[in-house]
Amino acid sequence: VVTVRGRGFDPVARYGCVFAGTTVDATFLTPRALSCTSPAGHAGPVVVNVVTDGAVLPSSSPLLFEYALEAPSVSVSPSHGPVTGGTVVTVASSFVPDVDGIVCLFGGRTQMPAIRLNSESVACVSPALSDANPEATAAPGAPVTVSLSVTDGSHDAALFEHTYTYLASVDIASVFPAALARGEDTAVEVVIG
Repeated sequence: VVTVRGRGFDPVARYGCVFAGTTVDATFLTPRALSCTSPAGHAGPVVVNVVTDGAVLPSSSPLLFEYALEAPSVSVSPSHGPVTGGTVVTVASSFVPDVDGIVCLFGGRTQMPAIRLNSESVACVSPALSDANPEATAAPGAPVTVSLSVTDGSHDAALFEHTYTYLASVDIASVFPAALARGEDTAVEVVIG
């Protein structure tokens, strides 16, 4: 909903707002304000005019309205991996442009080359946590989450953003029993050491 401010709006007159050639009804709020619901549009600025009885009302300066891009839905699979890195991570969104130099940026600092799989996803390999976030240390069992963004070759802005979680590695000292018969229902003891 867009509020258009001015003066002299008449509560009984019928007004409309014109967004780049598309007219929508306007609702009288006060003698100094109308409201309109913006129609669907393409990203970027458009001029808005107020009309009554088909006539454009004068304005002291152009009324601009900016259509923003809808934030893309992003998924990361897997969304976590070991602190040692080396996990192939697929980042999917509604659209991945076909440009050179796409990279995954882990922790805001480590750039990993990405491969564009199709128009909706890229794949990259996670770096070690020590590269993605040198200040972070993962205690046994404690996850560390870092930002994960995909950028084009210019690196000016992220195409989309998400997070990636590093899981602390554990050393398994032993597993007992070491083998089971198929279909056998037995508790297994895992010793971490």
